Amino acid sequence: MVGGGLGASVVSAAGCETINAFVCTNNRECGADGFCEMNGACSFPDASCPSGRRYGHYSGASADECTTLGVPAGGDNETPVTPATDDDGLETERTTTGDEDATVGTTGDEGVTTATATSTPLGEESSGSVDTGLVDDSTTGADGPTTGIDPDSCEALYGLAEDFLLCEQTPDTCEFYAQTNGNCGELCQGLGGECITAFHDHSGTCQRANQIDCSSPQSNQICICVR
Repeated sequence: MVGGGLGASVVSAAGCETINAFVCTNNRECGADGFCEMNGACSFPDASCPSGRRYGHYSGASADECTTLGVPAGGDNETPVTPATDDDGLETERTTTGDEDATVGTTGDEGVTTATATSTPLGEESSGSVDTGLVDDSTTGADGPTTGIDPDSCEALYGLAEDFLLCEQTPDTCEFYAQTNGNCGELCQGLGGECITAFHDHSGTCQRANQIDCSSPQSNQICICVR
């Protein structure tokens, strides 16, 4: 069992043990392998936990418990959004901004996304087609439609990862945040690449926390893969 953070006090008297919870403010206070969670408790690597980390012995009510799977270390609990499905089995995502405009994206079987937009003044019903001003940069070749994305770019190589967010692209590497639901090694390999290293993220962003192995199981993390 992994021990708790620094500075916790233990008092024993007449066979009773009183443990005061240690509250951390940064990773350094939790030791070399420790990480300061958002609730102020230290957690440590533990392969037996689904999340890959366990709270320390001096973590109050959470002492010795596994950290919650799906809550980024040092981040907020985020609820994943489940895409809607229309009658033809196509995934659709609708985003509305105010009462006037709506944009709908539809993803077909070949992964090509098309977008249409409608604009209706308040109090009036729309009829017919509307010029949306959207530019279609796709072209159709002998092998089917293309999207104009550089085939050697990080977006083309790893953009199919869930919640993909490109952090940095170099001539040799791609660094991105994604929902791995496993580890970066499996994610990079599954998309035809190879994992170099990985990091915990802060609140679902490209801000790095502590470095972890490519095989460390996490629901979401920052992966650095070969380009």
